[in-house]
Amino acid sequence: MTSPHPRAQASAVSLLEGVGKGPPILGPARDVLRRMLGVEVGLDGISRLFQPGFLGVRAYAVEVRLAPDQAVELTLVGVARDGRPVWTGTRAFAYGRDGSLEIHRGFDEIAPEYQSRNITVDLMQRELDILALLDEGPSSRLTIDAEGVGRYVCALHGFVFADETEEGPPVRSTRALAPSGDRAALLAAVPHVVERVARHAGVGKISIESAVEQARLAKSPWDFAKLTLPGAPDELAEGHDGEMGVGRLGHELLLAKDTPPWRAALYLHARDERTQRLGAEYRRRKTARSEARLAEEIQTAREMSMSSQRATAIRGLRTLAMIAPPWVTSDIRALTTSTDRRLAAVARQVVRRITGADQGDTMLAFAKDTQNSSLSRALVFRVLAEHYPSHIADREALLRVDPDARIQRSSLPLVAARRNPAPNFAAILRANPWADHERPGLLALRLELIERLTRLAEPSTLPALMEAFRAQPPPPPAERLALSQALVAFPDPRAQVVLTEAARRLERPDIP
Repeated sequence: MTSPHPRAQASAVSLLEGVGKGPPILGPARDVLRRMLGVEVGLDGISRLFQPGFLGVRAYAVEVRLAPDQAVELTLVGVARDGRPVWTGTRAFAYGRDGSLEIHRGFDEIAPEYQSRNITVDLMQRELDILALLDEGPSSRLTIDAEGVGRYVCALHGFVFADETEEGPPVRSTRALAPSGDRAALLAAVPHVVERVARHAGVGKISIESAVEQARLAKSPWDFAKLTLPGAPDELAEGHDGEMGVGRLGHELLLAKDTPPWRAALYLHARDERTQRLGAEYRRRKTARSEARLAEEIQTAREMSMSSQRATAIRGLRTLAMIAPPWVTSDIRALTTSTDRRLAAVARQVVRRITGADQGDTMLAFAKDTQNSSLSRALVFRVLAEHYPSHIADREALLRVDPDARIQRSSLPLVAARRNPAPNFAAILRANPWADHERPGLLALRLELIERLTRLAEPSTLPALMEAFRAQPPPPPAERLALSQALVAFPDPRAQVVLTEAARRLERPDIP
């Protein structure tokens, strides 16, 4: 079992104690999460569960829902202090095939300037600590579909090939039912990468054969990461990963565009002690370097903020506004009474940024700015709708008719808070037909509307669901499945007629 850092373990315990904070999670996901975590769960509490150690980004959980397979899905949005979303990801709490708890991770997308903030490493360790505290079953694990850069990152964190474990691939994997063979597929990609690296390194056949033989003996993703090309000028990877024994060849292999993905699992109770130990050491080193770098940045900015030169002091203050922890505000408050009015104003703004007093306002300013991307604005509007609804209550009507379906979708939590939301959901569904499927985010909007209508089962909304089911062109399979589940929930005979029509279309034609 991975031993959590004492400070991380204490933090995780406090998180579980406070996981019920904030407004309650609505719908059936609330009861399932309570059963999984053993405590009442609130929206603020589940957000804190995924708060990285870097306090310059605040985590918000949105779109918490119960999937048809009884897994609880949620979207994570990390918002910087200037209101900009700089990190997004997804998580799913599910029970594995033997009843043990799994946390399935979608790949986190982090803005380039925040990728050095240790967010992925912090969350990986945090989730392992949570699994350790819950200890739900002998095979509790983190799982992920390792694709793109995730192939490399997961290998260094000590993940193993999930398809080679007794529990099998992640139940939430996009390839959960695919046969085993991820290691063999990775091995098949080795010769092509070896030849390419060998050409650049100027080494010959003997080195190539040695590298391929190393790959044949590889049992874990870490073994693939440690592949080297004997005789090459730089056998180890550049930077700190090379200190861990990561080979240049392994680095190239796992990051190559044509390298196949693999289904990854990191167990609470180790299946491969050596690999898990290396992963824990990798996280320890990354965290130590990140904390040292941040401490140096903060100290430099503090010294700048005390400069007698106004421009230098303001630059230092603005840096602190984005990265400093709350304890730094004691230094900055002294500047709020400066005789330099501009400096004092900046200092007051920095205090508000660091303490989070104006977080809702900065997010609203970002979301309203049409110069920002629609996707980013939609994410922030959704966070506001679920965590700061009073900030955008007066914008509900505008959001409902926004031409971008992603922004339009952010209005749904506001609609849900109304006394009788079902007719409004049905009206939005009708106003956004699948015929306009070229609009970005339309499918996600319609799926959430259908899901909410299914839970409400309001008879007056049945015609809108029937109309959607019969629409031309036909909706995609995901929507047809959701509509079928919605119609089954209605005892009304009209719903059964529509389902019968669909079943008749699926019947095989008579053989002449």
